[in-house]
Amino acid sequence: MENQTKAEFRYGGILLVLGALFTIVCILLEVNAGWASLFVEIERTNYDAGIFLFENWAEMSKVWSVALFGNLFFAIASLLLFKHSMKIGWFPSSLFWAIFFIGSLLGLLSFSICLGSYEHALAGIDEYPNLFDTIRGVALYLFMYGALFQLVVLVLYFQQGFSAKGMVPRG
Repeated sequence: MENQTKAEFRYGGILLVLGALFTIVCILLEVNAGWASLFVEIERTNYDAGIFLFENWAEMSKVWSVALFGNLFFAIASLLLFKHSMKIGWFPSSLFWAIFFIGSLLGLLSFSICLGSYEHALAGIDEYPNLFDTIRGVALYLFMYGALFQLVVLVLYFQQGFSAKGMVPRG
């Protein structure tokens, strides 16, 4: 590997770690705010979610801003690591990084929609509840597919962990 390639590989790994740390911090902050739970499923209607967000928007917007940066780090990391293609079975690893990149972009779009639209939609949630329902529906749709696509990183992780020359230690 040439020096530039090694540096890109290293930076890609650092950005993956930062993205993961940002994501973990955001999940814990969402739990602390009452938006999410680690142990029980919180069931809310769109209206209930809107009321919660309206009352806690100052805190939740900061949390989701951090989540947006976490997805940005993931997207940049996947672009850097995309160039380092190795075979994983029949497929090149670049295919998995491309899927991860798409998932990261969907996450970026989802959090961008939340941060750019929710505050205005929440201000009129009593008069126009369908507006918030629609915006939330789009954001959730993008978020869910983004998270699903990002799970492809597990293929890379386990391949590296079970490979004799993998970068993830077997222990």
